[in-house]
Amino acid sequence: MIKEAQDMYKSYEIDISHEMKYYLLEKSGYHITRLRHETGVAINISETVEKCSIKMEGNEDKLKRAREIITTTLEQLNHLGDYAEEVVTIEKRYHGALMGHQAVTLKEIMNMFKGVHLRFPEKGENSDTIKIQGPKKMVNNCITHMLQMVEIRKKQMH
Repeated sequence: MIKEAQDMYKSYEIDISHEMKYYLLEKSGYHITRLRHETGVAINISETVEKCSIKMEGNEDKLKRAREIITTTLEQLNHLGDYAEEVVTIEKRYHGALMGHQAVTLKEIMNMFKGVHLRFPEKGENSDTIKIQGPKKMVNNCITHMLQMVEIRKKQMH
């Protein structure tokens, strides 16, 4: 009986690029959380300097389904375009306007520009830089949009 249960419990590991890790973890880990809920498989992402990997564990049927979903998701993400990582300098006093109350504006920006991940400086850090990662076209459009938002805010303040 125990041997049968062990035979049913399998693991699968797939190597992914650092860029794909960011895509999979965007929106508070939406893709990974969805995969866990849909399949009931345990999923862990590990990262080293050289690579990232996804390890999935569960019974054979659920694991097979999880593998199909992750493979399809990775293929879709690969078609989003070339990955880009840009840093834009925007005065820190405008960061709050870009984030919005309870990050509502930030969420709207990330929904508008699919696959984009924004990193603002940590609280207390004295920096004007915002890191933007994602599909190159979306990153460039996001930067343009954010700069336009800041210009509108500047006009409102004068």
